[in-house]
Amino acid sequence: RQEQLARAIDKVNTERTQDPSLAVLRTSPAVQAAFTELSKTMTGQPDPAARAAASQAYAAATLAEQQRLEISNPQLLPKTMVDQIAKQFATPPGEGQDTASVMRGIVDQWGKYWPMVGRQLGNKIPAGAVVIGLGVKPEAEQLISEALKLKPEQLQQGLKPEDVTAIKDLVTNQFEPLKRGLAWQVNGQETYDNYVDTAGALATMLVQKGVKPKDAAAKAFESMIGFKYEFEDTWRVPKEALGTTVTPNLLRGGAYAARFDIAEKTPLRIPRAPGSAARPEDQEKQWRNTIQDVGFWVTSPGDGGLTLYVKSGLGAQPVLNADGSPVRRSWGELSGLGNEVRAARMSDVYRIGRTLDGRPTGSRVP
Repeated sequence: RQEQLARAIDKVNTERTQDPSLAVLRTSPAVQAAFTELSKTMTGQPDPAARAAASQAYAAATLAEQQRLEISNPQLLPKTMVDQIAKQFATPPGEGQDTASVMRGIVDQWGKYWPMVGRQLGNKIPAGAVVIGLGVKPEAEQLISEALKLKPEQLQQGLKPEDVTAIKDLVTNQFEPLKRGLAWQVNGQETYDNYVDTAGALATMLVQKGVKPKDAAAKAFESMIGFKYEFEDTWRVPKEALGTTVTPNLLRGGAYAARFDIAEKTPLRIPRAPGSAARPEDQEKQWRNTIQDVGFWVTSPGDGGLTLYVKSGLGAQPVLNADGSPVRRSWGELSGLGNEVRAARMSDVYRIGRTLDGRPTGSRVP
């Protein structure tokens, strides 16, 4: 009986790791009820509003249960549902449909939960479909949908080899700002690859229509990502978050000041070096100095602000609050701090005891 119990525990733990959505669906009456309601709305000619309401109610239920069970990598969809969605892209769209219309339907269905669904779909759907789901300009959406119907050799038919090479290089250069910001995020490389692959196809379509390669690459960037974000070194800010009180300059100053402010005052979880004989207070001092020296900001998941990272031998790691949560600041918080920096600059006093080029002022002034 002990061996049977151990095997049962192992099976549950394995399922929660490999397919957590299915695991809670099998055991939670609340999740089962929400999933049953979702299944009902998907039969026949589903009403889009009812389908969206049922999908998002199910998403809320399964996430709540996975959080209660402290599942470390929660997922919305069972693997069988992921496969069902992927099959929609394995065959040509039906009459009156294209990839863009299919993606709009999926995005609308899941609403605010779409980013989680998109991450699960990953490479199971075409890169262009993923990018369309993230949001592009209408004219780009149509051209991307057309490109997805063609094989690479069909897409490049009639182009000079040097033009094909130029398109690839120019697109890569255009998307360098996005690469810098995504490099440190979970699944960031995959997202970047999706954008660059799709931009290459879009730029090729534009060249086929008579646009010069350089202009085609620039238009691809602007219509896919440039129209949505302002870029600043390792982070980007949604343009919809900007206004008279939130500007790139204010955010830049606020992000700079916040890094030193956090290093000096915020209670943090201090990484302990294995086998180190250093005193805890010395390790803390070293960690805080590291944040000041090599700390940098990355756009937070959901684009709601910035998350603080430090460079390390393994690449980078997030700075953690004392409770273990990542250190983050919203756009509003950073903008407010940026206003303080600007006011301090006008009076030649920097609130965290440093000038804007990082030199100590020698005193702290409230």
